[in-house]
Amino acid sequence: MEKLLGEQPDYLAAQFLLCVANVCLQETAPAEVIFRKLRTLPIGDYIGESFLEISRRFFSASRSAYARRTLEAASISDARVPK
Repeated sequence: MEKLLGEQPDYLAAQFLLCVANVCLQETAPAEVIFRKLRTLPIGDYIGESFLEISRRFFSASRSAYARRTLEAASISDARVPK
């Protein structure tokens, strides 16, 4: 993923997925850097919804620890997660 972003630094989906991967691996500093960057973009208000969707997919795949981490990251980072 990092190689792809090196070649395509504006690829938002790859940035978001790298952020999620860092959250799942509990690499909070790199995740926070990416998250803050994404929040400044026009899509920033929807990052919380994206974390929620990823979390649902983790739960469906029986990856509850990853699901919990993505939800926590969204709430701690002051993302707008719909109820």
